[in-house]
Amino acid sequence: MTPEILSFVLRNSPLRVVKVSSIIGISTEIPRPKLRKDFSQSPHLITLDTVLSECPQLTEARLKDTPDNLFIFFRSETATFSISGPVTETSSSSGSKYHYFEIRSSANEVIGQTDACVPDDPDDPVYAGEFEFVLLATSVAPDMPPRKITLQIERREGVAYRISVAYILEDAWNKADRRSELVVLG
Repeated sequence: MTPEILSFVLRNSPLRVVKVSSIIGISTEIPRPKLRKDFSQSPHLITLDTVLSECPQLTEARLKDTPDNLFIFFRSETATFSISGPVTETSSSSGSKYHYFEIRSSANEVIGQTDACVPDDPDDPVYAGEFEFVLLATSVAPDMPPRKITLQIERREGVAYRISVAYILEDAWNKADRRSELVVLG
């Protein structure tokens, strides 16, 4: 797995944005993006001024009322895709049913899928239509085409909230109308 982001969190007293110093996996540290020696000039750098200028819905007053670590900030690519489904499968080991949704390109080709889930009502229209996806990492596994690991999100008041983890073929991601932006994950 190759990560595509470097994360920062909101802290109060005093109000500031700080870099997440390390991300530890179950048994090994996950590699972080390579940074310049002079981090202050890095395109990955996010400061409180950056947040206030690029995220107009996040005012200083709102941030002061936000608990520590509630928001994660990072720069990444985003793209919009349609989803369809649900596709229902049954676990061979437990016999329980689970669902996932297919991710489709603008040409209606299946280019990925969400992680398995058990929604309250998978036929609810909230699970249909177009959604925004945020790039987290690239997965390259033997005998499989490279995939992008993404978050399917919805935005509320300038903050992105995770709906699901999703896997999208790298070629399809690269062909999509992508935007590079500061993401605020709540």
